Amino acid sequence: MKGAFHKKGNRKMKTKLMAMVLAAGAMLGAWAANVRVYVNVVPEAGWNPDRYFYAWAGTAQNFGAWPGIKVEDTEVLNGETWHYMDIDATDDEFYLIFNDGESHRQTIIVLIAPVKEGKRFFVRVSSEGETNEFSGRTSNYANIEYEKVQLWEGGPYWATMNIGAEIPEDSGYYFWWGDTIGYYYENDKWVASDGSSSNFSFKEANTPTYGKDPATLLSEGWITADGVLAPEHDAAHVQWGDGWRMPTYQEMYALTTKCDREWVTTNGVKGYVFRGKGDYSANSIFLPVTGIGTTTSFHDANTEGCYWSSGHQSDPYLSVQFWFGSGFFTSDDYYGYRLHGQAVRPVYEEPVATVSVTFDENFEGGAKTETNFLASATILANAPDVSARDGWTFAGWFDATEGGNQISATDLPTDGATYYAHWTPDPDQIAAGAAAALIAAIGDVAYTDESKAKIDAARTAYDALTPAQQALVGNYATLTAAEAAYAALAPVVPPPETPEIPAPCYAVLNEGDITEPYAADKAVTLMGVVYDGCDVVGIVELKLGKVNAKKKTGKVSGSVTTLDGKKHTAKGVTVTGIDGTAPATVALEVKGLGTMSVTIGGMQFAGALGGAYHVQSAAVG
Repeated sequence: MKGAFHKKGNRKMKTKLMAMVLAAGAMLGAWAANVRVYVNVVPEAGWNPDRYFYAWAGTAQNFGAWPGIKVEDTEVLNGETWHYMDIDATDDEFYLIFNDGESHRQTIIVLIAPVKEGKRFFVRVSSEGETNEFSGRTSNYANIEYEKVQLWEGGPYWATMNIGAEIPEDSGYYFWWGDTIGYYYENDKWVASDGSSSNFSFKEANTPTYGKDPATLLSEGWITADGVLAPEHDAAHVQWGDGWRMPTYQEMYALTTKCDREWVTTNGVKGYVFRGKGDYSANSIFLPVTGIGTTTSFHDANTEGCYWSSGHQSDPYLSVQFWFGSGFFTSDDYYGYRLHGQAVRPVYEEPVATVSVTFDENFEGGAKTETNFLASATILANAPDVSARDGWTFAGWFDATEGGNQISATDLPTDGATYYAHWTPDPDQIAAGAAAALIAAIGDVAYTDESKAKIDAARTAYDALTPAQQALVGNYATLTAAEAAYAALAPVVPPPETPEIPAPCYAVLNEGDITEPYAADKAVTLMGVVYDGCDVVGIVELKLGKVNAKKKTGKVSGSVTTLDGKKHTAKGVTVTGIDGTAPATVALEVKGLGTMSVTIGGMQFAGALGGAYHVQSAAVG
């Protein structure tokens, strides 16, 4: 039955009770203990949370009484939710029943062939309506160990079966170019491997890569900058996991140039055996004829092999395929329409492990460089050049900020690690560091002898440095701030009191109407009050006669009347030099009081009356 799976119409499915043979056992060895069985339900919403596993091997019940063990554990694998349970089994054929624990027992029966100890087995089923009926078929998955061989030096490892195949002669699933679901032909219909469609058609409406030029494929993420399918659109990577991918067209064509080939019939299936040469002559793969899927039809199943590569053509409707039949092969860039269903033979390359590490220069203002490189490369081979640091010499990379282990030339990286630069100071830096340490030790400033002693010690150490060393002290501002803070905390000492000196007598005169320059054509009289300290002692009257503009003279007279009513007059005196550019001064003899000095031209009268009385700051302009 398995050998005929590639032929049209030979896949059988049932919608209620279904027996499925999981052929991984035929390839991988004997069934034994510690096997994990996974079930993926499409859609997940159709999973009955009360579903049970019930199983027996031969005539022995494995899980005790009906309905068995309730399925409660889940695991997310490659973005999908899988329900699982661990079982201990025998080498006999193993029957596993999914049931809902009810009396009507709507179930699916899975016949599991023996598989190797410690492996995991995967079953996909599809949910159908509220009755929780299931249908499904086996699905290869990324956690299964697929057999692979290398056919030439430096070449990839080739899988011994197609994606979806259960034996090497099986065609497996058919994909449009960029598809990752895959379809198999059953009862004259294309059925999706994940149960999402039971009547698929390979046509333009179902092929989103069809009609897109390379620039569009790249911008939409279908291909990488290297021009091959992106991992998320690579059927081998999505179906089988890390390390697996679709071959490039160069790799597929290399089968015809780097290998010996023979057209054979195996278990009734025609195809080519490609065998390595020289040291690789013991390794071979069989590529069966597959035919091709077009719309809802299946063609050339027994005559031609059609396999997709990961490469595209510049034509927006075509991608590169590997096409062969008895006695012929395509060239290395033969194309096929992207909407056609074709088989995929995966290749494997060990994933290149990389690490992400950080190099920290480990000083204030120093760089922190994040970088990615191969896990097999040494740390120092990928370390950046360090920045120049005045006063310091680079001492190497270490695994700790202080102390720790120095990185040697052979040390390999740890993913996520940080490596720190260590530095050795020069003598000037040592001296500057000692002063900086004393400054740092000042701490909080208080108006105490202890705080003052710390500030003084730091100041003494700093002042003892050379200018070059002082420039290396990075916290000098802390010292000056501490000195200022200490000074601000000192108690305020009031200034000594000065004896009170009695204020002199002075007169405040009213403003007159003399303006600069002096060209007054009428006499001006000014009145004011004479004070003795804060006490009024009299009234002063000053008179300025008309100014003789030609001679620049004017006559000044006045009097002071004290509070006792006595009027002390001053004989008029002619003032010369009144020209508006410089003050002119005259002395008035006030009878009984003394001399009063009068200034004209400075826009004020001012004078002294004897030793006790004073006339001061009388504005007249």
